Amino acid sequence: MRTSALVIGFAAALGLAGCSGGATLNNFKSGQSSPDEFAILPTRSLAMPPDLAVLPAPTPGGANITDPNPLGDAVAALGGSPERLADRGVGAPD
Repeated sequence: MRTSALVIGFAAALGLAGCSGGATLNNFKSGQSSPDEFAILPTRSLAMPPDLAVLPAPTPGGANITDPNPLGDAVAALGGSPERLADRGVGAPD
């Protein structure tokens, strides 16, 4: 008898708690913004070159070896040559 009264009381309390119409009760931290995990691109690991004398001079605003290149990576993964993606202008016969 006592167990059934506890079960009925718990079910009633649970049912009444679910009747609330406030949206803030369902979203505990709805006011906070979180980072988009799909917007973060992984970078390549840094590597030490065998000879530091052959490094090119730094160019402000230029590309870096470790910069992500998703289009080139996709072409290489499918068996293509990423070097062919470079813009070289119009060819001579054209």
